Amino acid sequence: MNASAKPRLVPVLALSLLVIFSLSVWLGPSPSMGMWLMLVLPLVMLLPGLRENKPRSLQWLGFVVLFYFTTGVLQIFSDSTLQKVLGMLTIICCFSLFLTAIVILRRLRTTAPNQGK
Repeated sequence: MNASAKPRLVPVLALSLLVIFSLSVWLGPSPSMGMWLMLVLPLVMLLPGLRENKPRSLQWLGFVVLFYFTTGVLQIFSDSTLQKVLGMLTIICCFSLFLTAIVILRRLRTTAPNQGK
């Protein structure tokens, strides 16, 4: 992968995850600004690095996505049908985001030694 062809899938998936979190918090039984900030802030902090495909941001994204995956699993066991659907969307988005980040990191690792020659 050359430097000019930066994949945009990671930022798009991250933004869709932000939308899902906003919907789940604000349409939930008890909307809370603190809960929304707890879910959104770590991902927002990573967005500038994700737009530039920085390896460190992609690595941290792998850790943060595990927290979001757990949140999605907890939502699936909710009483509300809307929360169950949003939990399933969260899990699908987390799974896609994690796999995409791993593939991009692997490609960056294989192209980095060749750039020095």
